[in-house]
Amino acid sequence: MLVGDLFLGDIDGSEEFKTKENIENLYFMGVSQKNIDSLVTGKKRYVHGYKGTGKTSLLKLLENSCIERQIPFISLSYNKVREDAEIIDEFRRRFKVFSDVFEEENDKDTTTLTFWKWYLLSLIASKFIDNGFSQLIYNTKQSFFRAIASVLDMLVVTVDPNGAVSVGLRMQNIYSEEESESIVQAARNIRYLSNQISQKLNKKVVVFIDEVELTKARSTYGIDRTMIKNLILATKYINGITSNLHVLIALRDEVIHDLRGDEINKLMDNFGVKLSWWTNPRITVDHPLWRLMFKKIRYSMVGKENSDLMSDSQLWNRWFPFKIDGRDTWKFFFELTWARPRDFVRLLSLMKNKCEQEKSFTRSAYDSAIRAYSNSAYSEISEEISTLFDDSAMNKLQIIIQQLGLNFTSQEFYDEARIRNLSAPSVILDEIYRVGVVGNHFSGGNRKGQWRFFYRNDSVSDFTKAFEIHRALHDALGIKDTFRKSVFYSN
Repeated sequence: MLVGDLFLGDIDGSEEFKTKENIENLYFMGVSQKNIDSLVTGKKRYVHGYKGTGKTSLLKLLENSCIERQIPFISLSYNKVREDAEIIDEFRRRFKVFSDVFEEENDKDTTTLTFWKWYLLSLIASKFIDNGFSQLIYNTKQSFFRAIASVLDMLVVTVDPNGAVSVGLRMQNIYSEEESESIVQAARNIRYLSNQISQKLNKKVVVFIDEVELTKARSTYGIDRTMIKNLILATKYINGITSNLHVLIALRDEVIHDLRGDEINKLMDNFGVKLSWWTNPRITVDHPLWRLMFKKIRYSMVGKENSDLMSDSQLWNRWFPFKIDGRDTWKFFFELTWARPRDFVRLLSLMKNKCEQEKSFTRSAYDSAIRAYSNSAYSEISEEISTLFDDSAMNKLQIIIQQLGLNFTSQEFYDEARIRNLSAPSVILDEIYRVGVVGNHFSGGNRKGQWRFFYRNDSVSDFTKAFEIHRALHDALGIKDTFRKSVFYSN
């Protein structure tokens, strides 16, 4: 059997887990059965974690669990709802006279909150209750929803010199009495729908909502921020209608970080299940991420080479070099990734492409794949922070990092930012720590030093300690400098 015969999975979980067999043979996650049950029954309502931690895959597992328990469900994509022409673009096209632009932030929240309540309740009623509610079901002829689309289209995002993000309107008008009445009517209809669902929904149903993420376009960042916040709050309302109805959302942690409001945080604390693959401090071949990959490899080897008799250690020796760059390979992978399934799948897939005809992964395959892996990882991170920083700031940031080299102090970063005329350097440094571009690496009284990274559950950067560029990004950022011991020991 050759490396090219291995199935390592897809970077996008929605593509990998399409059948019950795939899920049972390939899925492994450090989520207890108790949490699985809580997510299906409604005791838990939010799955959250950083990009690539397996949220979509977990939702596929939960859908499969619903099928086994004969629980009906609906699966929605926030992105598809957001982009659906019938929901957004068609509203704008048909709305001839725009008069419904709100002056207060609370009005925008009320509008989008009402939209989500009515939209979701309408879908639930049409799917699971008789046709007697057709006159209430969401449709594009309702001027209220056309008005919502127009309001959303007027939202803009601004970032001040200190990095603070605010949402405003392109213009302000006073909304008409007619539209005010439509909002009142919408509230009445929502109450009526809620009452009818409470009385007539006589079986357990679940609504899954995935792909809840902020847009990569700065021009529509404010729209998504408002939409997502009120989607979460709308589901809080809907989950309280009846114990037979349960809405579950998969959210990125960066979205929660961006919304960071007391009410959102309380919902995550009380009803959330966080996905994190980092285990500290001991990294071995038994780590859950390696066990996940072994499960994929075992699936590829069914009926071959007596794989069912192999231990994980034997499987490791069969496919992987013992060391890379003088370090145990299983540890080296953690130094080169952000400890997420997506990272492991991406790096191993690139290595696989470089040695398909070999009988095992080789060091030369790693050498050939690392640049592509680095570029891919940096591209993904750049997309994540591009909503906050424009192209000019991103270019300046890259120049500053290249100038500073492998490791640096916060003061050195501030000095370079001043030279390059980059505003709000402390905010930017904090953001690139949050997304994993840099971490703290300092002496801490021992030769090997101490590492702190956001993905390792060190949620706040230490500006008094030295910073270091994540190893995976060296090639993408052109980091060639040697490690500066003076910076390492300076704190």
